[in-house]
Amino acid sequence: MAAQTRTLLAQFFSRGECRSLASRFVGPCRQLTTSCQAGFRQFVPVGDSKPTPESKTQRFRAVTYNILANCYAYEPENLHCPREVLLWESRSPRILAELESYDADIVCLQEVEKNAFEEVFEPKFLSNGYEGLYCSKSPLVPQGFEEGVALFYRTSMFDRIASQSDLFSSNFSKAGTGQFFKAVRTRGDSYIMALLDHKPSGVPLLTCNVHPYAHPKWPDVRMAQMHSLMGCISTFMERQALPKDPKIMIMGDFNSIWRKLETDRYDNIEGRYLVSGVHKLLTEGSVDEYHLHHPFKRNHTGRIASGKIKLRDEVFDSGGLFFESAYMMANGSEPLVTHFTSEVKTCYDYIFMSRDDFSVVETLELPYDTAGIRDPKHVKMLRLPNAKFPSDHLALGATLEFGR
Repeated sequence: MAAQTRTLLAQFFSRGECRSLASRFVGPCRQLTTSCQAGFRQFVPVGDSKPTPESKTQRFRAVTYNILANCYAYEPENLHCPREVLLWESRSPRILAELESYDADIVCLQEVEKNAFEEVFEPKFLSNGYEGLYCSKSPLVPQGFEEGVALFYRTSMFDRIASQSDLFSSNFSKAGTGQFFKAVRTRGDSYIMALLDHKPSGVPLLTCNVHPYAHPKWPDVRMAQMHSLMGCISTFMERQALPKDPKIMIMGDFNSIWRKLETDRYDNIEGRYLVSGVHKLLTEGSVDEYHLHHPFKRNHTGRIASGKIKLRDEVFDSGGLFFESAYMMANGSEPLVTHFTSEVKTCYDYIFMSRDDFSVVETLELPYDTAGIRDPKHVKMLRLPNAKFPSDHLALGATLEFGR
């Protein structure tokens, strides 16, 4: 019954049936758009270093934002939000205005419906001097809606050398049978990577926009998808045959809690907290069978195809690539909250950079006080989305500089 209700709500508000109702909210939506502009967040300097003419040529700004696809906006966890605020006619102009205020050189968006990319985001970004790339999830979800990830870059700052977009499942190299392998191979989650030439410095930058599997039951699948991405990056870079290795940036909604503090039905935590398998893979380079997000530790079946190596003995690694988080580097911690609904209040969104290749000059401020707070549940903020923030996620951003 709940699934049927969600389907009817999504169809009603996303298609022609809602037009007469939407017209009643045109005035309120415009007022909301105007009133929200004062709430846009600012970029906050890290430290007190002063830019030099040379350092300015090494800089760029990047933003990542899960914008909440319209086909998901009417799920039960968003029923706290007034309908006029949830309407795409209200949210889309506010999302565009928010992104424009951040003035980023690279923008990575998740949960972008294909028609929204073609009719709303691509025309707006093109008119502002950007080029865009898009990759849908597969199969189409749900009820025929098509959504995926989008990547935009400012053409006055970057030239595109090459790009690739695909599903994580298309590049998973480990063969085997059982629930785990079936889940990894059948998931339709997508990524985009773009190799860009930073014009002011001549430094090659590989930017990846990711949105792995969301279900909390399958952290091992998310971790395996990141393992797959590492292989894609290596193969992609080998084909480019650049004279020097590029700097790498991976941004997106990773659907992974970097520091889980309490045991729940998905993870039995021993010790003070659990670092997610995704975060560990990217920052430490590997996840072995002792980690709770290794498939051997999950209540799933699986066995390597050859039969000679048990799943327990399989190590998932990053292919020798190591990353660090922009917010962790700048603030000593990841954001406590980037996603807040009636069901979840945590951090899912990150900006990762190849280790020792970047300095963080600025980060996009968070709209809540974190002084003395360690647990996300103690953060004081309104549930998302709301009249001030048009998505169930918060955008993250950083001004970065090549080198240390």
